Amino acid sequence: DNVTVTDSDLTLGRLEAEGFADGSMKLNSEASKQAIQHNLSEPLEMDVALAAFGVAEIVEEDMANAAREHATESGKSLTDRTLIAFGGAAPIHALPLASKLGIDRVIIPDSAGVGSAVGFLLAPVAFELSRSCRVRLSQFQVKDLNDLLQEMSTYTHGVVESGAPDHDRSEIRQAQMRYVGQGYNIPVDIPIRALEQNDATFIEEAFNNTYINLYKKLHEGVDIEIVGLTVSVSAFLVSADAVESTAPGELDQAEIDHKTLMFNAQAGDYQQVNVYSRAKLQAGNQLSGPGLVRDLGTTVMVPDGYVVTVATDNSLIIERQSST
Repeated sequence: DNVTVTDSDLTLGRLEAEGFADGSMKLNSEASKQAIQHNLSEPLEMDVALAAFGVAEIVEEDMANAAREHATESGKSLTDRTLIAFGGAAPIHALPLASKLGIDRVIIPDSAGVGSAVGFLLAPVAFELSRSCRVRLSQFQVKDLNDLLQEMSTYTHGVVESGAPDHDRSEIRQAQMRYVGQGYNIPVDIPIRALEQNDATFIEEAFNNTYINLYKKLHEGVDIEIVGLTVSVSAFLVSADAVESTAPGELDQAEIDHKTLMFNAQAGDYQQVNVYSRAKLQAGNQLSGPGLVRDLGTTVMVPDGYVVTVATDNSLIIERQSST
């Protein structure tokens, strides 16, 4: 077997010093090992690899706690959701994080290491304009609102048109609303047309629906007011046609690029794992953990008990195997 890791590389083995960033940047694994040894393993009288693993565990537990707290505040469950990881470091931590959160499915998009840059390039040309105005629904008059909305819409469309000429544009209009006396506003969608006098009832119902979804209770007998208007216009420069992202029906074993050693905390020792080059993976390829999928901008760490399937859009769909 071709094992590429030498003794000086052995900390966790999740990143390969020689192949990091496709070889354009060499990691000083010995300096990393010495730093962990001096600051952690010697003072705590523990193995260097175990100390490094503890650092990763603390980082991942902090991320998991943040996710749990956010889910609790929103009254949501995480266990039936899919975790999507992008960025240079995220795919290293994604599977341990998913395990801590009870999430069984993780997706690593193509070009995950530069996902923010890809998103910026594919994002629509957009512009949002806000204006203050104060109107109680009990004193609702449409003329001034319509004049302001039309002025805002014309200006916003003009800005987007200059950046995306001859492209279809979409518009969203919202009223920033609250109960009279409150200090916090909530956005409520309003019709994209000239308002009519009886739209006050429609807008009030939209406010009530949004408010009760957020706070579970309405304040009967308290007047509602609009304190501002927002008009957003966007135009896609790239086709918005959906990309088929599910795995194909025909599955075949992915080709192993080479092998390396990775620390297994449960065994307290290193184990030989397969390393796959993401550039060589094809739609329909499948591989099982433990292993590493190395990309130009990131590395995906796949623990034991997970199966990776390459989807037709080159995303990696990683699912926990059932224990039954």
